[in-house]
Amino acid sequence: MKQLLFLSAMIVALTANAQIGVFSQVLDKATPVDTARYAVTYSLDYTCHPKADVRFDDVRTLLIGRHHVKDYSDVIYHYDSLATSQSMRGATTLSNPPGSPWPYEILLSDKGRQADMKYRLPIGTGVLHYSEQVPTMEWNFAADSTQTILGFECQMATVEFAGRKYSEDGYYVSYMPYPFFDASGKLCVVGQDDSEIYNSPNGKYLIRTKKYLVGGNSTIPFPLSQYVQDISITSPDNYVFIGREPNGGSQYAMQANTATAIVDTIHKVAISPELQTWMPNAGELAYSDKHNRLAFAYRLHPVIDIFGMDGELVKRVRIAADTFDPKILEEADFEDLTPLHFVDISASSDYIYALYWGCMYSEKETTAPCIYKIDWTGNVIAKRVLTTFPIYKIAVIDEDRIIVWNGKYFINVEL
Repeated sequence: MKQLLFLSAMIVALTANAQIGVFSQVLDKATPVDTARYAVTYSLDYTCHPKADVRFDDVRTLLIGRHHVKDYSDVIYHYDSLATSQSMRGATTLSNPPGSPWPYEILLSDKGRQADMKYRLPIGTGVLHYSEQVPTMEWNFAADSTQTILGFECQMATVEFAGRKYSEDGYYVSYMPYPFFDASGKLCVVGQDDSEIYNSPNGKYLIRTKKYLVGGNSTIPFPLSQYVQDISITSPDNYVFIGREPNGGSQYAMQANTATAIVDTIHKVAISPELQTWMPNAGELAYSDKHNRLAFAYRLHPVIDIFGMDGELVKRVRIAADTFDPKILEEADFEDLTPLHFVDISASSDYIYALYWGCMYSEKETTAPCIYKIDWTGNVIAKRVLTTFPIYKIAVIDEDRIIVWNGKYFINVEL
């Protein structure tokens, strides 16, 4: 936590440097120094000088390992990856990052007082690589603020650095711990650092099970990222979930047996043969124990795929014309450039409930969303246009009643 807050302070302090556009570079094979246990993506708004009026923005990624913390521009990395792919295909011109992403890469170690700094020089003139002394930080911890979260003792703290005061007004937890319910209806959580399953008997604390969806001893069909989502339990020790190949690869509906540590694919999630990576195929997965089927609702396409546990497609439900242009994948903020369709999904034994926007993210507060009720053979049973918006999440209570989340309140909705 100290390293994390210091890194935030260092980021702001370094923005006094002049900012000129940077060029992409072909990525070299890296030497691993640690394994990331947590990942955070955040927006950085900055100026080149404390008194400057012109502001710039960047999307940053923070990786936290056991012994290192690394912060880098997600925009620059995205375009470096594109340039690497283009170069491998023999391209003579490469894609460059748009705008003015912050050109620093910072690596902190828990050993020593030196930060490893990389500064991307402007207009493709190279990378400045140097070390910078890490100052001693005087931390002030808030009294009576200690909580144990996922086995870590966390405490709120403030610190002053470079004339500014930084406050951690919340608690740091595992990157996107994914909640789900077991067969008895009790809350469980899967950690995103190692896919371990945690039980929560009363919803107030977590207990390790030492069972893993995708563990180090798991038998897997191909290399998998530790990121998992949309977990459902199908029977004792058996789970279904969405898994991904690493480095922007494809995603699959998968099944795992935690007793045998065997993981296998059920169905590759892809809207078309041309769009095979996970980014244009983002969405949500739901499961029916009665029909033993899965449904995947695409976020960037007006489509829901229903398929069996054998992987065979039962039906593709399309409720509108497609709006997705593959060319926007070259942009770091591509989701802001296309309408969003199914943004959430929930399910009962007999029906699928899908939250549909059909608008740009910037239009979510002025466009009425709707909920589609679909049976597990793909028939649209009902459509309910909501009068409250935006709506981000839905959860089915019974066949004709669901709860929706508008970012502030839970609201009962009858279909």
